[in-house]
Amino acid sequence: MPIPERLTPGKATKNRTQRLLKLLDEISSTLEDNGDQENERVRELILQWNEIACREHDFHEFRDFHAYTSKDDFIISAQRKAKYIEDFQYIESIELVNVIAQAEGTEPDIHYAVDLLDKNFPDGDASDLIFWPNYWFQDENMLHIELTPEETVGYLMARSGRTLQGAPEIELRYPYYN
Repeated sequence: MPIPERLTPGKATKNRTQRLLKLLDEISSTLEDNGDQENERVRELILQWNEIACREHDFHEFRDFHAYTSKDDFIISAQRKAKYIEDFQYIESIELVNVIAQAEGTEPDIHYAVDLLDKNFPDGDASDLIFWPNYWFQDENMLHIELTPEETVGYLMARSGRTLQGAPEIELRYPYYN
């Protein structure tokens, strides 16, 4: 299931992609040469990156990205900005949860879908609910629970206080903390 059409991110530009690629290579090279968070050159390069990217990135993202994504996907994700959608629909939120849960689409698509949920359910902590439910529910025994997409959206609406148009009443099986 793809990201709903009206929510799809804009296309990455060739110029921005090339600039980010050059910066990422320089950041990676500087880090390999014993650069750390306090290194002035590393900080300067990350500031340059953040001026071009659609969202701010922290030092740890550059240090760790090789462990969880490719260089190309990292650059694509940097060019996608999730926005708050005033008329966000319940069915769209379900489709986003399905993109994530079914791991359909590219890694940047999944990352963008999580960002959209986080942006549209303030304080909902979508990524924690989906990937680390034990942390979200504050109960170590809940790591492997399986929520339906409807339950996931129900918990996000409940915690964030945002009820989406078209949302049915959703029974929430587990207690949660605001």
